[in-house]
Amino acid sequence: MRQVLYGILRNEADASGRVSTLAVGPQLHLIANDDLGAAVSVAVDAAARPPDPKIHAQIVQALHAVCPVLPMRHGISFDTEDEVRAMLSEHGGPFRRTLDDLQGCGEMGVRAICRGMTASPPCAMAAQDELSPARAYLAARQSHYAARDAADKEVSQLAERMQQDFEGLFIKSRTESFFLRDHHILSLHFLVRRDETERFREAFRRLEQNAPEKLLLTGPWPPYNFTSCENLIPSCA
Repeated sequence: MRQVLYGILRNEADASGRVSTLAVGPQLHLIANDDLGAAVSVAVDAAARPPDPKIHAQIVQALHAVCPVLPMRHGISFDTEDEVRAMLSEHGGPFRRTLDDLQGCGEMGVRAICRGMTASPPCAMAAQDELSPARAYLAARQSHYAARDAADKEVSQLAERMQQDFEGLFIKSRTESFFLRDHHILSLHFLVRRDETERFREAFRRLEQNAPEKLLLTGPWPPYNFTSCENLIPSCA
């Protein structure tokens, strides 16, 4: 029967019991290989789809609440339990190192919505009226990319300032940004020790009071943005 994978964890004395008693989504069980285990559910029909992404995320969140877990992306599955054990054996080293890094930690997210960063400079737009259509097009594109580069620089500086506001409260961080209509969206991901979560929230509230941007705090989540071990499983990509 097909085994749907949710996360990798340490095969400790009570790990199997903690996994099997989670009351969320399909019934889970632990497939162990030495000191590692894979939290999986059974898809009776080999052609059946895995649970939808929302349920998958709820299961990983429930695992994260009871033990350190290396979260796996939605849709990874294996034909047999032996294949799961082989995967644990083959990639045991990276799994163990990453679990050590994530021990006692969760992920906090901060999102900033930066408005009005993509507009072209007014002087450049006005000058286009005197150009031929071809040159006006090239000038418009140049203006567009110049404005976007300026926005990227501004968002990068904002990310650095925000990271300083959380200094000493996180172990690692990652930054992403993208444009949505006329807004530049900045997302920061922080790997935070569980016992620092409330202090992190307090730092966010202080930042929120003085920031001109609209800010949103989320977490703690399983540390999706601080593990790449799932990329070691090409047969399930």
